[in-house]
Amino acid sequence: MNNRLKVFLILVLLVLLLIVFPALGPTIENVAINFGIRTFMILISIYLILVLLKYVKKED
Repeated sequence: MNNRLKVFLILVLLVLLLIVFPALGPTIENVAINFGIRTFMILISIYLILVLLKYVKKED
């Protein structure tokens, strides 16, 4: 149960980052940079979700 709580907290933090990054910059350059960062974060978050799910399944 403790591991699942950790996974849930990590997922919440990632979602907050994905929401905050696009809201940072109003200019075109900042939007492009934020979009690149957001895409990178999405890829990292998908990888982390897969790894963490595998880890949680091993613990059960």
